[in-house]
Amino acid sequence: MKGSRLDPQTLAAIAVLALLAAVAVVTSHDDAAPNDSYASTDYGAHGYRAWAAVLAREGVATSRFVLRPIELDAGIDTLVSAQPVPQPNGAASRTAADVAALAAWVRDGGRLIYLGRNSAVTADENARLALPLFLPGVGARGTLAGPAAADVRAVRALGSSRMLFVERPGEPLLFDGNGDIVVRYALGRGEVVAVSDPRPFTNANIAQADNARLAYLLGRPRRAGGLTAFDDGLHGALIDRPWYRALPIPVRVSLAIGGVALVAGLIGSALRGAPPLPLAPPREPSSAEFIAALAALHERIAARAAARDVLAHDALAHVRAGDGRRSLLASLAAPVETDAELLAHARLAYTLRKDIGNDPNGDGRRAAFAGRTRTRRRR
Repeated sequence: MKGSRLDPQTLAAIAVLALLAAVAVVTSHDDAAPNDSYASTDYGAHGYRAWAAVLAREGVATSRFVLRPIELDAGIDTLVSAQPVPQPNGAASRTAADVAALAAWVRDGGRLIYLGRNSAVTADENARLALPLFLPGVGARGTLAGPAAADVRAVRALGSSRMLFVERPGEPLLFDGNGDIVVRYALGRGEVVAVSDPRPFTNANIAQADNARLAYLLGRPRRAGGLTAFDDGLHGALIDRPWYRALPIPVRVSLAIGGVALVAGLIGSALRGAPPLPLAPPREPSSAEFIAALAALHERIAARAAARDVLAHDALAHVRAGDGRRSLLASLAAPVETDAELLAHARLAYTLRKDIGNDPNGDGRRAAFAGRTRTRRRR
């Protein structure tokens, strides 16, 4: 019917809502931890929260390590690094550079508990960490043996993979007839403890006494009061360092000093301070200083030569050809460097002007009427 049709505004609103719903479905993601997360904060069956609790109950200080291995330092005695299972999308939080930094930390004196293998960096971890030969799927055979077998008689949920540790310094701590399960060896000044399988230490399996004993033997630090950290950066909690941490230390120090100076300058320019203090009290110059300054000014502008030129040109305007004119021209060509020379030039111009004034005809005779009155004769 005509009255049941929807208006254009309603259709537009429905279309917008449908578009928003499609975007929400496409961009949604599951925040739940994946299987076998091995995170020390995961209370699920595949987490390591129980292992951290066991160590804490035995007086071992524990923490999470969520940075790149290059941030490792001497503050951490033992690092528990359980390698994650391969992800379907191929994502991996550990790189070859991370493995190199991890090995460098161990060589400097760190203790690394390396559980399982990381398929994303297999070649690097074997070369840098010198891990034993990995034997996947060989199965179990016979009872457990080794130095740790006195406390650990059986391990629950132990997989079928084993390791082969031969012709190298170190010792297998736990093994059976088909290979090694736990191996300890030195790397530089530090120590690596390689474990074939990380699953026996999850929350679902650590409740068995032997698993808990082995977890404590592996996780306790070498030095009293040392810190044991769980490598949770491998399991979704990685925090990359900020950009400024990638800069060399000298550059960071220079930038910090520059920033402090800039802030101090801005604060100083915004705040009004006291009036400036003069270095010396004001005084009135003496007459002698004024005359000396004026003389220095005239010396710089060549006032002597200017005065000489004015006098000489004025005299030249009234002197005809002759010795007087030649003397004035020679005066103009001569330098004037002292007051005595200026006076000599002025005297010459004055003398010539005086002579011209007394002898306007230039013949040495006195004019009949020179503008002066005759004196009375004496009676």
